[in-house]
Amino acid sequence: MKLKSFFATFLICAINAQPTRKTAVISLEPIDVFNSYQPTKLATISYDSFTFDTEFSSYEAPILSELLSEDHPEANIKYFRVGIYDVTTASWTSSTTLTSVETFAKGYSPTFTINFNREGIIDSVSVKSHKIDAGATRDFGPKIKVMRMFKGPKPYLNKPVILKEGKVEVPEPEKSFLQKYWWLIAAVLMVLVSTK
Repeated sequence: MKLKSFFATFLICAINAQPTRKTAVISLEPIDVFNSYQPTKLATISYDSFTFDTEFSSYEAPILSELLSEDHPEANIKYFRVGIYDVTTASWTSSTTLTSVETFAKGYSPTFTINFNREGIIDSVSVKSHKIDAGATRDFGPKIKVMRMFKGPKPYLNKPVILKEGKVEVPEPEKSFLQKYWWLIAAVLMVLVSTK
């Protein structure tokens, strides 16, 4: 009887422990002072919220001429907003970052930094790139760097100060009224004596 309950518990734990892959769409929005643009799909990533194993499902480098609308082909776009955009609510679900148009230019390899919170939800996405050195590597595709949020160390407050000799610092006793304001009393007496 105990053996059956053990195996049943083990089976339930094994089913619940199966890694669940989630997908997220990284979007890109051209930034222009005079025109507004809709965010477009830049890449799709799949990730495991427990192990933070992240990989690209799809990626297509943006072509600026395709992103510009026919109404404003002469727009002067220098920056892109990058993040996770929810099309159904028409809002950004993660923090957004700003990156230059040159990040996706030919001769540059983009690196996506995905920041996860403790619950395994994407907090922000940022992109930076580096110039490709033709002799260094043949891996020119985009890369993913995963950053996780950890619980930091807590400070120990009200810890007594220990001097070099190993003695504990003793607080100075509070000064009396005369010890604090003797110089002011002397100045008032000097003014009184000099006026007579």
